Amino acid sequence: MFYYMDALGRFPESVARAYLLQILSGLEAMHKRGYSHGDIKPDNILITNDYLIKLTDFGLTGLLDDVRQRKGSLGYASPELCSGQDYSPLVADL
Repeated sequence: MFYYMDALGRFPESVARAYLLQILSGLEAMHKRGYSHGDIKPDNILITNDYLIKLTDFGLTGLLDDVRQRKGSLGYASPELCSGQDYSPLVADL
């Protein structure tokens, strides 16, 4: 997605909405199984030739109840994570 965004600049709202729904659907599936991704960013979102979204890079994936390990790329981390406050991995994914 990073290169796609770089090449196109802004997505039309309808395209952005469709991609966001796919990303949220993937996160919902992970969260229902008790896991958080921990590193959602454009580099970790692939777009197939059919314009379908695939989440990748599960190296920081962890259980939702494991808040001891701070995860994520600093440039994309939630404010709670950056400031060292208590955080919810589920909310941080979003």
